[in-house]
This record gives sequence, C-alpha cells and structure tokens, in this order.
Amino acid sequence: MGGDDNNKINKHMQTVDLTTFQLRAARRALGLSYNDIFKHTGVAVSALFRMESSDLDKFPEHSSPVTVYRVRAFLEEQGIEFREDNWIRLLPSKQNLDIRVKVEK
Repeated sequence: MGGDDNNKINKHMQTVDLTTFQLRAARRALGLSYNDIFKHTGVAVSALFRMESSDLDKFPEHSSPVTVYRVRAFLEEQGIEFREDNWIRLLPSKQNLDIRVKVEK
C-alpha cells in the first residue's frame, strides 16, 4: 500500500471510532463466517478471530489499522454502515430495490 492508501485509512479510521462489537455485529448481520471474509479480504481467519475477541467497546486490540480497514471496507461493500456510538446499520440491498414490470401486449 502506498502513502495515499495509508492517508485514506487514517482519515477513515478517525471519522468513526470502530469497535470490536461493530465488527462482530456486522459480520453476523450479513451471515458471514470468518472463512467468507478471508476469501474476500485475504485477512487470516486467526486474525479475524483475534479482532473479534477484543474488548467489545474498544477498537480491536492486537490488530493493525490496515487490517481492520480491509475488513471494514469489505463489510461496507456488503451493505454495512458503521455509525457513531457503537451502532451499525444494514443498508437495503440494491437487489431488493430492483423492480420488474411485466408489460402486457
């Protein structure tokens, strides 16, 4: 990762104080396993387990900000919004918003 990526990570991590609880809740809300996240992010299953084993109200201990950012970015791509005060929000899926209309001829 270059300097530009590190600046994005630092800026992103400062906007919302991400907690262990939020990461765990987001993964479970999406119905994802550690292995699912590993397949998409390359973050080792053991690192994901450690990340979610930290104090629930704090930033994941023993995890680098870059690793946490990779997981966070993936979860956000899947429809999670991380909010302040230890909240998450599952955004509506674009698939759920598609409407098919049958045209009668």
